[in-house]
Amino acid sequence: KMLYDNALLVVAYVEAFQLTGRPDFARVARETCDYVLREMRDAAGAFYSATDADSEGEEGRFFVWRADEIRHELKALGDDQATRLFLEHYDVQAGGNWQGWTILNVPRPDEQRWARLAAARQRLYEVRLSRLPPLRDEKILAAWNGLMISALALAGRVLEQPHFVAAAARAADFVLAQLRGADGELRRSFKDGQARQAAFLDDHAFLAAGLIDLYEASFELRYLREALALAEATEELFADPIGGWFMTGPRHEALIAREKPAHDGAEPSGTSLALINALRLAVFTDDDRWRQVAERGLRAHAELLRERPMVMAEALLALDLLTDTPLQVAIVWPDGAEADGAVLQSVLRSSYLPSRALAGGPASAIEGAARTIPFLREKLPQGGRPTAFVCRLGRCQLPVTEATALTAQLGAARS
Repeated sequence: KMLYDNALLVVAYVEAFQLTGRPDFARVARETCDYVLREMRDAAGAFYSATDADSEGEEGRFFVWRADEIRHELKALGDDQATRLFLEHYDVQAGGNWQGWTILNVPRPDEQRWARLAAARQRLYEVRLSRLPPLRDEKILAAWNGLMISALALAGRVLEQPHFVAAAARAADFVLAQLRGADGELRRSFKDGQARQAAFLDDHAFLAAGLIDLYEASFELRYLREALALAEATEELFADPIGGWFMTGPRHEALIAREKPAHDGAEPSGTSLALINALRLAVFTDDDRWRQVAERGLRAHAELLRERPMVMAEALLALDLLTDTPLQVAIVWPDGAEADGAVLQSVLRSSYLPSRALAGGPASAIEGAARTIPFLREKLPQGGRPTAFVCRLGRCQLPVTEATALTAQLGAARS
């Protein structure tokens, strides 16, 4: 139950939902977010690092079941058919599938069955609460919180779950306020009321990525500005003059050789997310300096990308972004009429647009926001209605106020 695993799974399932429209993918993303908010969140809003695998001296004991135990507990529901269906749906075998126990899993997803088994799941959840829970690692890490902020912001925006976006904002506010030293620089971890250890490359890169995603979900400009500040700090503290970044900076212990992370494993590398961040910020700001930063970074790892591309799988997304011409999409609305723009925003929710920058806000905020996001300049509601603008390289199609017209423009832009 690692925080980063949950965060990365949410992103994968949300994007799979956008691509396929499958409701079970959306449900898994929602339930994973719900789990993290319920079980892994600090009272102040940030996220803990992990839940242990062991309890009662056994690995996985809190989470596994035996078939006879399930039958016994579900008797209370008085629904034998639901019990049989539960055992089948969750692949519960007499001998178990792991050391005599069963790890519940779903070989054949079926949303009707899933709905039918709601009472059975709730009953077993209540039974599980009586077990001795596993320990929890309550360190708050900047990097992993950045990944979870990304996940909640994306899930909230795409799945129309505003409380996920609010949770992402609360976590971001905590990290930005509490994981700072007296020098104002980011710290890696927080526990027992104290921020500790100078932050590494991945802390800066993951948190900046989360803040960019949070801006796209909330249109609160301060988050994009914080992402820009973190990207600047990444250059100042970690940049290699020939391209790319080191893991450590001047605040860390001096090493004979500084590691230059490249491999994407259970987590993406700080290098890969720093590359993607630079390119996304270039699209938002029209500042070619960020594009040049990414180009130098990709050139520094060109041999590895060429010979073993899957080792840097996340960096391939940066390469795709570099060679594409990303969309710049703005949605603006008359002051006080944000709810009226929901139809236009729903088009963006259902559209898988990996190469894009989403911006917007009420009419009164656009001029100020345009100082950071130039493609917002002169983007105002048309005819007193929420309006969408689809642009590339600063050249925009005609403004639209209808969802069907926006869908058509996005479809044409992707083809």
